[in-house]
Amino acid sequence: MKKISQFKHIIKLNTLTTREKEILHLIAKGKTDKEIADKLFISIRTAKKHRNNMITKIGVNNTVELVAFAVEEGEC
Repeated sequence: MKKISQFKHIIKLNTLTTREKEILHLIAKGKTDKEIADKLFISIRTAKKHRNNMITKIGVNNTVELVAFAVEEGEC
């Protein structure tokens, strides 16, 4: 059962784009949407959109759960 859970996490992680993984790493470091936008030369709206897309793709309910997923997967 544990292997199935690990496999599901790997699949979810692989659905993220390179940019989303980059942003996930920054979110996990506690960066705000504005800080992420400034660092990556994107708009705040785009940073928020990436965050929301990741929440949907991973199947979590909020940013806290998204960060917990990142920590579990070693993405931060």
